[in-house]
Amino acid sequence: MCTNGLGHTDTGGDSRANMYVGGLTREFFERNTKHYKNSTSPIIWDLEPHVARQIFLTMLKEANVTIYYNVALKKVTLSNSTYIQQIEVEDGRTFTATMFQDGTYEGDLLAGAGVSFTIGRESNQTYGEPYAGRQYYSPKNQFYKRVDPYNTTTHKLSPLVYGGNPGKAGQGDKKVQSYNFRLCITKNTHNMVPFPKPAKYDRTRFQ
Repeated sequence: MCTNGLGHTDTGGDSRANMYVGGLTREFFERNTKHYKNSTSPIIWDLEPHVARQIFLTMLKEANVTIYYNVALKKVTLSNSTYIQQIEVEDGRTFTATMFQDGTYEGDLLAGAGVSFTIGRESNQTYGEPYAGRQYYSPKNQFYKRVDPYNTTTHKLSPLVYGGNPGKAGQGDKKVQSYNFRLCITKNTHNMVPFPKPAKYDRTRFQ
């Protein structure tokens, strides 16, 4: 996620992050800090995707890791119905290893291996977590300005806003997290790229 637009790291504050972020993760952020030679911050936790990508590639090269791009999973072969022995990708190649790690966004390897999974969020009763399930208000993580979900002309909900039964606070559901656009923007005119208007852009679909 660091390389495709998620540039703000949820650290809980520099002092907390300095206490619990270590190992390879800390090395990554230390390299990120060194990229900005004039920085006065001891650790820069926020990222530019292209910088993060270059750091990852450098670290992988130093560890002699071979990267295969544009490889989609086709089949998983298990040993004793427990361990992944081999995977086959769509172009016909196969890979064997003593250990496999699923680094995909949506758990493709786990699903292919038959690992049980769930979709959505558990209720606050499932594991006794008071902040699990549907939440209607939190003192944090709110918009700074009021956002009206209704179209100012038609007074109807915007097309991308769910208008069904919201349920009760704390309830679980089988919904997936909303998709969003991750953008890196700047006020620096020398480092700025204009936003071209998409050919089929319809402003009434968005807030």
